[in-house]
Amino acid sequence: MQSRTKTILLLGSGYMSESVADYMLRRPENYLIIASDKLHEAKAIAQKFTRCEYLQLDVTNQKELMPLVEKSDVVISYVPAFLHPHVAKACLAVKRHMITASYVSPDMAACHEEAKAKGLVFLNEVGVDPGIDHMATMKIVDEVAEKGGRIMEFYSYCGGLPSPQDCDNPLGYKFSWSPIGATRALINSAKFLKAGKVIEIPSPDLLFTNDEVKVNNALILESFPNRDSIKYIDLYKMSGVNEFFRGTLRYKGFCLIMRSAREIGLLREQPIPSLSSIGNWKELFERTLDEHRPDEKNCFLKQTDRTQVIEGVGFSPADAKTAEKILVIVFSNKNYSSASRENLIQSAKTLLDAFRWLGFFDESQKNYSRKDLH
Repeated sequence: MQSRTKTILLLGSGYMSESVADYMLRRPENYLIIASDKLHEAKAIAQKFTRCEYLQLDVTNQKELMPLVEKSDVVISYVPAFLHPHVAKACLAVKRHMITASYVSPDMAACHEEAKAKGLVFLNEVGVDPGIDHMATMKIVDEVAEKGGRIMEFYSYCGGLPSPQDCDNPLGYKFSWSPIGATRALINSAKFLKAGKVIEIPSPDLLFTNDEVKVNNALILESFPNRDSIKYIDLYKMSGVNEFFRGTLRYKGFCLIMRSAREIGLLREQPIPSLSSIGNWKELFERTLDEHRPDEKNCFLKQTDRTQVIEGVGFSPADAKTAEKILVIVFSNKNYSSASRENLIQSAKTLLDAFRWLGFFDESQKNYSRKDLH
């Protein structure tokens, strides 16, 4: 007896979408619709498969979204997490199951009772992290429980990292998911359990709370806390645990560069005034720096050391002034108060090299507005 065709609506066309399409279409009864605001990306994926179509869609437009959801059996939402509620609203209205790889937000949690009452599965946190880490953890928990044991300390690390041969930028990182989601993860606060005490890390200090993690003799990474670990203690059935930590892994140098970018104001979510009138990255960078009033007296990297680093990197006189301002702003942060002179100098050099590589001193790097990208 032949199974009926099952239609799956895949929202989003990022790197992960192709893997999902490949997996879902291994079943001959499945038919896939890829809908994305980036039509060329959806087309590029869909053309690699049979039983697959593509179209352009704005998920915030319920009139466009609703008919697609209604003709589907299940919806997989790979749009940025803040857009999931728009999809959930449509799924609840026409009674369709929904899957995401994102953390359960308050807006998504608010859908629980209605989805349950309608017999729907709203499955979240089924990616790599969160997702595979949950399954791996519960496997360990169950195995320990079967042997009559008890878990006293728990550390879980995860990070999507480029292969060493493709690690060709100062961050040692490449976006494999929503860039806005990846950067928002860097401005969260964090909470974990250490020696029986709850440790709370405020958002500004997150990327200063980084430790080395030795994977093996050839690979040492850095980690920082991943959001609120505490809420998973009961979910993982680990009440009574003495230490509990969930962390994100990155290549060394990532935290330094990204916390510096945050210090300058590059990770803020507030609109940049007159963005459309800013022609290139260098102008944008300098406009952002001008919002600060750096005070050299508060800088832990001394004037002679700043000059040494700037001359060593080889900036033009005009760019040297910008570099000086960067160093004063960044290294006035209180978290550098106990850093050694050698560490400060090396960090400053790494930072300036990275910002130059990223194009912040390059007038040819055009600034694109959202309008330009559509």
